[in-house]
Amino acid sequence: LYAKLTLFIIAKSCLGNPAEKQVIRETAAVIYSVLSRKDMTALFRLPPEQRAEQLDDIQKTVAGIRLYNKFRGKGGANIDDVPGIVRKAADAGLAALKEETERFKEIANKYAAIVEFHSLVNEEESVEDCLQVLKALLINARQYLEYMQ
Repeated sequence: LYAKLTLFIIAKSCLGNPAEKQVIRETAAVIYSVLSRKDMTALFRLPPEQRAEQLDDIQKTVAGIRLYNKFRGKGGANIDDVPGIVRKAADAGLAALKEETERFKEIANKYAAIVEFHSLVNEEESVEDCLQVLKALLINARQYLEYMQ
């Protein structure tokens, strides 16, 4: 039963690969420290609803102990470094956002230059229509830049 419980807890907690021996050893050691044989027997005599609740509590406790051991540098085999992963993803997202912002700054500057040029030249009516479209595009680009920042 301990072996099945060990695999169940590893799979449910998503803290490691249940096929790796080190993960199984660590999880089993924590389970043995949390759950005695007497407790194990009592656990499987409980009605299914209570058993499921107890198994959930045991899984959370074991996961917490494994995470604590990883934090202390005394275990935590094959547990992903979630803060590191999030940090890398955030850095990549910020870099993409900065690149997009720079691109739209260039677009907004081009629209502004075109609008300024056409307002100085002030030719016929078709230019006025073009000027209105360019002004709308410029406003849109600047609004998007504000949103991005």
